[in-house]
Amino acid sequence: MSEMYNSFCNENKTIVIIFSGKCKHKWNPKFNYFSSFYKNIIIPLLSFNILIFVGCYKHEIQEWEEELNENIQKMNIENKHNIKVVYATNIPLETNLRVENNMFTLCKHRDKNKYKYQYGKLCYTFEFCKNYCTNNNIEIDYIIKSRFDLIYKEDNLFKLEWLSICSDEYICISSTEFHCSDRWPDRFPCTWPEIVCDQFIFGNLYTMTLHCSLYKSKMYERKYKKGIESIVASYLIFNKINVAAIEFQSSQPGGTYVLGKSNKWLETKSDYVKYLKY
Repeated sequence: MSEMYNSFCNENKTIVIIFSGKCKHKWNPKFNYFSSFYKNIIIPLLSFNILIFVGCYKHEIQEWEEELNENIQKMNIENKHNIKVVYATNIPLETNLRVENNMFTLCKHRDKNKYKYQYGKLCYTFEFCKNYCTNNNIEIDYIIKSRFDLIYKEDNLFKLEWLSICSDEYICISSTEFHCSDRWPDRFPCTWPEIVCDQFIFGNLYTMTLHCSLYKSKMYERKYKKGIESIVASYLIFNKINVAAIEFQSSQPGGTYVLGKSNKWLETKSDYVKYLKY
């Protein structure tokens, strides 16, 4: 095991958090993104070994260091040594992601190049993560995929009990989207199985390996016009994965600012879990 992991507690389970988008993709400097991430996600998970993988290019590391790793080091908590940040810089250039054969090659949606970039970076970041953990004898128990340009509703803390839902048959997804002011599973007519939210997703190693590998899937062999929410839903169903929609509201103050704007969140339903079977 490498030196940086000597401090990990072997008795704790390991949870991986993946950021593969730009640090300040859609950014509003008036908001403290790290504080929200720390209070709503990191603190509830401090009983775990927390391994944060950041997929970025070398010239982006400094920005991530300033916004993420340096802020972690400033936190006054006893088991801070259980939190590690690793940078995955093995990602092909955006131009290469757009031209190599992948899940979105035959997609006719206007945002297909955006999908290639987003899910291409996720795929390569995850591959780095998997190899890194194998080489360092780290067993991954759960994986969270999120983005750093989000803030979370103050009383929506990550619940450890959600992890008991995660299995080879269920993946967990936030029930709200930052660009909408409702819960997507409760819309009428029902959105599932046509779409799911892909902004905040977590599960065990099996289901998240499937999700993070979507970019290299060969599910579609003919032209299609589906958007990413429909593509992800179809991919989960294709792989026989059910969805558990959980109460974890997020907002994007630097981008499509709908949910959470002027502190207008949905009323918290603390016990909300909606099981959606394929």
